[in-house]
Amino acid sequence: MPTRDIVPRADLEGQIGTSEKRWANIAAGVITLATIPGEDMQAIPKIYVDSAIASGSLSPFWGRVGTEISPAYPGDGVVVGDISTQDIVPSGNITPASSGNSHIGSPASAFASGYIDGVYLSADPIDPLQAATKQYVDDNSGSSVAEILEIEALVSAAYSTAYSELSYTGSNVVAVDIWDTNGKAVKLFSRTLAYTGNNVSTVTTVDELNSRTLTTTLTYAGNNVSTITKAVT
Repeated sequence: MPTRDIVPRADLEGQIGTSEKRWANIAAGVITLATIPGEDMQAIPKIYVDSAIASGSLSPFWGRVGTEISPAYPGDGVVVGDISTQDIVPSGNITPASSGNSHIGSPASAFASGYIDGVYLSADPIDPLQAATKQYVDDNSGSSVAEILEIEALVSAAYSTAYSELSYTGSNVVAVDIWDTNGKAVKLFSRTLAYTGNNVSTVTTVDELNSRTLTTTLTYAGNNVSTITKAVT
């Protein structure tokens, strides 16, 4: 025997529950509303939503361009994770559906900062503001950045622990020789400094043990250093 209907005596008469005694949940296949409500917390029919979207008074939250989905308006956001801190804390990887087709942020809506252990780029940069690979820097600097840093670190360590002699012209240091000890049996590094006026223009550092030379060239705008170029030969 089918379930009987519950029907009021007249249209728009009677109610289920009261404002003081409300049912916790209603499970129904279809709910049809007879009118468009006037109170904020009342349910609304589909026709009301469609009309609001068409008129522009209710715009979609999401915008989509190609495969990219983002909030429809700049400044809107989506909180995923801890609402108190608005942090997104994934427990696994965040992986795009395919390589080279998805973005994190956009030119118009960029993140303020990022903290990442390692960044691997698929190619050398083309645009001026793109991040550069180590390969790109090494190939275009004429010298390996790692080798430049190695020589500078060795000179700094030797100057702190070994025996150094400084030579002057007037009040300017023009040469620094670094030996293994004050007995000067083995010369480790020799450095010469050239000046333009009172400004150092070139520093030439010779790694005596490894037969290589680091040349540092400085240019100035007034008395301020504007560029520093380093090369190993």
